[in-house]
Amino acid sequence: MIELAKITDKYSRVARVYPALLLVAPVFMVVSFVYPEMYSSAMGIVAVLAGLGGVNVLAAISRDAGKRRESEMFEEWGGVPSIAILRHRDSRLGSVIKHVYHEKLSTLTGVMAPSDSDERANPELADECYEAWSNYLRTNSRDTSKYSLLFTENINYGFRRNVYGLKPWFITSSILGLLILLVSKYDVITTDPISQSFVVFCTAYLIFFAFFVNASWVKIVADEYAKRLVESVDS
Repeated sequence: MIELAKITDKYSRVARVYPALLLVAPVFMVVSFVYPEMYSSAMGIVAVLAGLGGVNVLAAISRDAGKRRESEMFEEWGGVPSIAILRHRDSRLGSVIKHVYHEKLSTLTGVMAPSDSDERANPELADECYEAWSNYLRTNSRDTSKYSLLFTENINYGFRRNVYGLKPWFITSSILGLLILLVSKYDVITTDPISQSFVVFCTAYLIFFAFFVNASWVKIVADEYAKRLVESVDS
């Protein structure tokens, strides 16, 4: 058994490595069932690859896939959530508490808050202010024990973003698992309950990643992270 906690930090493990491991799960499980004699050898190969830096490669692949989709999502959402949430025209925070946050951030950073009319007149310049505030908050909330809720939401966002980035490969993995199973067990598939359970598993996997994993699924946690980031100004 590979102890991922010993070779990765929590963020990399959950947000980057786990999506990559989930990606290969259908094929790995089906192959282990159809060809059980290969299981020990496969685990040995996995252990060797992990020792040679395979876990870091998985993390990099997962991260890069998520990053490639990120700008596309931000454009669809109307901007980076941690910036957009500070806009006067954004409704995710109440106007009263937003005014309080604007005053605090202006004092802390020396970057003066744009008024509602300033923002309407020059939204790009206003976003530069909000981006500076957002960067300030991130820089000053890196203590994961003090800002544990913020850290958790950051992990949740990274996980969903990277899963969404790998979505085409999740669909491919599910289909491949089904094909291996159907070809290898075609003569007993209608009578073997174990084979049927694997068919159900791969089918459910395919349906979930094809129809439920999307930009909106990622936005749920992106918005929560943005809210927790802004709230960190109180401390």
